[in-house]
Amino acid sequence: MIDISDPLNDPQWKGPLEAGTKKYLNDVAALGLDPQAVYEKAKEASAACKV
Repeated sequence: MIDISDPLNDPQWKGPLEAGTKKYLNDVAALGLDPQAVYEKAKEASAACKV
């Protein structure tokens, strides 16, 4: 396992992470769900795992 402390500010990881997030949110929207609401819930869940 590789630990990347700040992947969104790492030039090797930022692009792929943003592209993956965009695709996921487009897929969520295609299902008729609110992608922003789903994204916010995912961020909340992620933050809860870091405690």
